[in-house]
Amino acid sequence: MYSKLLSMQKYLDYLEQNKEAFLNELKEFLKIPSISADHNYKPQIMQAANFLQDQLKKLGFTTIELLETEDHPLVFGEYVVDSAKPTVLLYSHYDVQPPDPLAEWQTPPFEPEIRNQAIYARGAADNKAPLFCHLKAVETLLKTKGLPLNVKFIFDGGEEIGSEGLVSLLKQNPEKFKADLALISDTSMILDDLPSLAISLRGLVYLEVIINGPNRDLYSGQNGGLVQNPINALATMVAKITDDSGKITIPGFYDQVLDLTEAELKELATIPFDLTEYKNKLGVSELTSDSKIEILKRLWVKPTFDCNGIKGGYLGEGQKTIIPSQASAKLSFRIVPNQNPQQIKSLVEAYLHQIKPAGVTLKIIEHSGCFPVKIDHTSKQVQLALKVLTEVYGHNPFLQGVGESIPLVLEFNQTLGMPCLLLGFGKWSDNIHSPNENFKLDNFYKGILTLCRFLEIYK
Repeated sequence: MYSKLLSMQKYLDYLEQNKEAFLNELKEFLKIPSISADHNYKPQIMQAANFLQDQLKKLGFTTIELLETEDHPLVFGEYVVDSAKPTVLLYSHYDVQPPDPLAEWQTPPFEPEIRNQAIYARGAADNKAPLFCHLKAVETLLKTKGLPLNVKFIFDGGEEIGSEGLVSLLKQNPEKFKADLALISDTSMILDDLPSLAISLRGLVYLEVIINGPNRDLYSGQNGGLVQNPINALATMVAKITDDSGKITIPGFYDQVLDLTEAELKELATIPFDLTEYKNKLGVSELTSDSKIEILKRLWVKPTFDCNGIKGGYLGEGQKTIIPSQASAKLSFRIVPNQNPQQIKSLVEAYLHQIKPAGVTLKIIEHSGCFPVKIDHTSKQVQLALKVLTEVYGHNPFLQGVGESIPLVLEFNQTLGMPCLLLGFGKWSDNIHSPNENFKLDNFYKGILTLCRFLEIYK
């Protein structure tokens, strides 16, 4: 199962003795519906925060704090071995996405179940199992060879809603959170059987568009064709954001996008990504391109637009012939290095006002936005992580981009002035943000082992 290096044998032995205990604790954690987007779940958010404080107490941490923010609380812990030694900040988040649509789950989302050598539950991959990899790696080190450096933990309760509370805390008290390195395990590997390391993240602009028409719902038999239907108007506007090829039509949107270098294109070409397997696992007959290179670009390094939800009108059983008074949509734009989220937001807003049909009003709400990130693949921490992944997995890892966004990476780098390492252990097939989210047990244990080894030799 694991590379049998003598240097890791004590970790392997401890892991083998405690595998079931680790898994049972993770199950208890996954049972807590810590949904940050819905304020009705604030008690469960607090329950999860208290659970993590208890975990740190069991590890012997003397500095454990629950820090309130305008969103949800942050759990902070610090273990100082020797002030002269380096400090690694282990960041993860304990909040999760809403589980909808519930009918598509094979088992209830907050009743974790083991099947197909994976643990299924909302938050399993994003980000509770990787968070537990951090906790259990520190426990394994403390119980075997001893902790070789200083550790700070940040458990964020608002990552899924933009981490604005944590950003405020970082700016108010940067010294508290500073370290030599921020290590984040909230990314996924592109292949199920080979390791990879993320060196880029796309940024995000997330907007809600609200279209208002008549002052009440109208009977379409009397008013159809006489007034603008907000749903029709909204659908027309959304459709105009991209052309038939999927290219975003907003003027100026691509002005700052950089072309890939020859070296980056060669790196993409080396990745054994199977388009047919990808289609089969997603249950689709076609992708937006037949080119492997083009698909990998669209996964990681090209900006994209998606409509994440539309609401309006009658959605109940049977029929109700109305012209609704209002319609709304959630829109997300994934942006790439060199693009600025505020500039993109301004371009999007101007374009939406330009294409809005007459007879309706438009309101735009900004929910979140963050910059894209690019990490120097030649840095010492990236090179060290590649070495450790090779030791643990027995294969040379690939360097990859990640299509998702992690708002805190740039804040750690710019506000605290420390480098970040994106050392994730999930797989692209873990159904993050979808029904039947899961995390492979093999990756759970390999994640713990990888972190033990990295923290042992990081200097």
